[in-house]
Amino acid sequence: AGRLDGPAAQVDAMPAGPELDAMIAIEVMGWHTSPFGKGWLDDSGRCVAATETNMGFHFRPSTNITDVWFVVEKMCGEKIEFGIESCVRESIEWIVSFTLYDANDILVWHEVTCDTTAPLAICRAALMAVRVRKAK
Repeated sequence: AGRLDGPAAQVDAMPAGPELDAMIAIEVMGWHTSPFGKGWLDDSGRCVAATETNMGFHFRPSTNITDVWFVVEKMCGEKIEFGIESCVRESIEWIVSFTLYDANDILVWHEVTCDTTAPLAICRAALMAVRVRKAK
């Protein structure tokens, strides 16, 4: 994780929590907040998740493995390959990669990140992937 510079390093250092969850909802999932500020809306205006815990399905991908799987499915649906493996040393580390190819199957970008929790590693890698894809 310490090998990154600039914006990628900022993402790789982000802690799990509401700020990262909101970035994932907006930048990766493509959602936006409802006019009432109580939920995440998709492009059709349908409420897909609550922004508060007492409002039903609360989207917390950086800490919840079930929620982060929506992120993986979204990325794979956009033809970004996903890989995950564990590395056991003093503690478990989750190593996550997202790989992007162009229309000619030429590698455009490949990023690997790791953390002690799989949801956080997936969120960081996904956010880096969509930002790189947007910049290309």
